[in-house]
Amino acid sequence: MYTYWMDIERANAEGYPTWELLHDYKTEYGLTDLSPKSMLDLSTRMLTDTSLATLFDWNMHVHQGE
Repeated sequence: MYTYWMDIERANAEGYPTWELLHDYKTEYGLTDLSPKSMLDLSTRMLTDTSLATLFDWNMHVHQGE
């Protein structure tokens, strides 16, 4: 699963959007696959791994304020 993003201000200035890969779940979160079990394991890890939860939150908000 891949997450893409675009800069709306840049798209408005250039007249077209440029989509860029933000991350892919397997690499970003250390998953072996995207099965329901792996996704459940990821959510369980986020309950105890603060840095993983922070990374997920950062990615969910597309690095706002970067």
